[in-house]
Amino acid sequence: MLSQAEKQAIADALREKIAQLSISNNEASKRIGVSAATISNMLNGKWESITDAWLKVLSFVESRVSGWQVAETANFLMIQDICKDAQRMAQSRAISFKPGSGKTFSSKYFAENNPNVFYIAAVGDMSKRQLLQALCTSMGIGSAYRLADMLEDVIAKLSTTTNPLIIIDEFDEVDNKAMRIFKDLYNRCNVGMVLVGGRHLQERIMRGVRNCKQSYHEIYSRIGGEFISLKEVTKGVVEKICRANGVMDIEHIKDIYAQANGDLRRVKAMVEAILITSKN
Repeated sequence: MLSQAEKQAIADALREKIAQLSISNNEASKRIGVSAATISNMLNGKWESITDAWLKVLSFVESRVSGWQVAETANFLMIQDICKDAQRMAQSRAISFKPGSGKTFSSKYFAENNPNVFYIAAVGDMSKRQLLQALCTSMGIGSAYRLADMLEDVIAKLSTTTNPLIIIDEFDEVDNKAMRIFKDLYNRCNVGMVLVGGRHLQERIMRGVRNCKQSYHEIYSRIGGEFISLKEVTKGVVEKICRANGVMDIEHIKDIYAQANGDLRRVKAMVEAILITSKN
């Protein structure tokens, strides 16, 4: 059960995020999946009738209340620049690199801290319907039943949004038909898009190009024939993250680097474990 202080932190973070993203309370409610009345009550301190909605809102504002501090590593800054340029110039880019290198954290951070950015994370074999539904949710619009209607609703939203950017994380997890949505949006909207995935993303697209599979040539062309690679996680990167989050002991930092094996998710988990232990 959340304490009153935790609820206040979530409500404050929600208010800040709504203001920063320049969205209405109604649009925020649709993105989160709760009623507009719930959002209003949460922001106005009327919490008596609010139960499970707290967890949904927490997921929406998590980075603002987790206490985790951003370390401006080379990969973090590179992804911010990629997203910024794609949004400003309505271009498409693809990032393909191994897991644990900070792709998800960095791309979500950009979406959470810039207006008119719509982030979705694909799941295994994500269908065209599921992808469109996720886009509708991220944009705060209702999902129609017919696929064609959902696509038109997404295009209408993008067409009335200033400098929109779509970030699709784990793009290598969508099925072949869902991948065509990228081509449809590129052709019909003035929208920036950033496709993010593991090394399999580049391998899959290039295999589709070689085998002349439908849409793969078009995707490859529209991302400029380039898959952007990131930098390996070094000891300096790990140290920077540790120090930004209050772990200063050099022996702890050495242990974290040795055990993380280049995976920043492990780095985060070990830093948080040390911080919890130090408080007890």
